[in-house]
Amino acid sequence: MVRQQTRETIDGEYAIHIKAQKSNKRRDLDNILKATSDLLVNLNIVDDSQCVALAAEWAKKTTAPMIVTLIPMEPNDDGQHQILQ
Repeated sequence: MVRQQTRETIDGEYAIHIKAQKSNKRRDLDNILKATSDLLVNLNIVDDSQCVALAAEWAKKTTAPMIVTLIPMEPNDDGQHQILQ
């Protein structure tokens, strides 16, 4: 089940951070990251070719089985990416 907090589209570059609960099932973070990214593309929330940074981690306790944070980014003057203000 997908819970929607916001359903805004991110136009442009973004970073994604995933915090997932570790379970007894055999699964790995890179597969979770790929499946989540594909779902966000299918829901027309992001264009995965615009992803400039990604991170995933196991969380001992979270309020949900998985927390996904999308952060709009923009390049600064020296070409590095920064959070879009």
